[in-house]
Amino acid sequence: MSSGKSMRLRFKGEKKQKRKRTDDEKRRKKRKKSTNDDDESDADAYGGNEQAWVEVEKVTDLAGPAFLVQRSFTPSAHASEGDAFCLALNSTLQRVDAQRVQAAEQLSKEDALLKADDELQDAEVVQLEVADEQQLEPRDVMQVWVATRILDTPAEAPRYTLRSAEGKFLAAERSGSVGASSEARGPQEEWTLVKSPDLPGFHLRSFHGKYLTFDHLAGGKVAVRADFEPPTDEREGETTSSICVKVQWKFRHEARKRESGRKPVLGKDRAPAVRT
Repeated sequence: MSSGKSMRLRFKGEKKQKRKRTDDEKRRKKRKKSTNDDDESDADAYGGNEQAWVEVEKVTDLAGPAFLVQRSFTPSAHASEGDAFCLALNSTLQRVDAQRVQAAEQLSKEDALLKADDELQDAEVVQLEVADEQQLEPRDVMQVWVATRILDTPAEAPRYTLRSAEGKFLAAERSGSVGASSEARGPQEEWTLVKSPDLPGFHLRSFHGKYLTFDHLAGGKVAVRADFEPPTDEREGETTSSICVKVQWKFRHEARKRESGRKPVLGKDRAPAVRT
């Protein structure tokens, strides 16, 4: 394989490279920008890369492939301050896991690639710095969940479904167990994104009114549960963890345009497949 070949994760609908505009196209864009100042693109802030992974800032920003990382802000018996775990599908065991995000960890190509055909092209070798959330990106497609907003849900509390790379939806049982085994969407597959009251980030609330959390157990194990209510430390009376949600810039931009009424709401899921 040549050294110049891209090794990044790539999803269906992505453009390989942004082509240069002609003079006529530039003039048309300039005229459009002058009449739609509130719809101005901020892609330049990310080097013009429309596929850049950016943070969700509003509850209505969630759209398309999403990467969810929970960080702990208060040390406990089983978790250290600054610990970060991402929500991932364990395809081998068919369960939802919390995968630790290692600081400055470099993956080999063999570790990063999945066996499933058509799911990934060559995966990019990414270095992750836990201290800098701007550097957090998914390492393989099993860490990506396709978010689709449920139609006619209010902007102040929009509900979403989160679909895995295998086409199964993230769901919570009344007991608090979390899985992704159904290809159909029902109430148990609905999630509400809630802004954290006193920390950067968000919380995910299930249909049953409880919150998604990564439960730190003895022996260093971490279990994904959805029975946390409320998302606070009862002893200290403050939130101890939150979820950093990242999506690709182009999907966040489209979500904001739809929310402002400039584009119709898209009801079709966007699958985390790879363009060949």
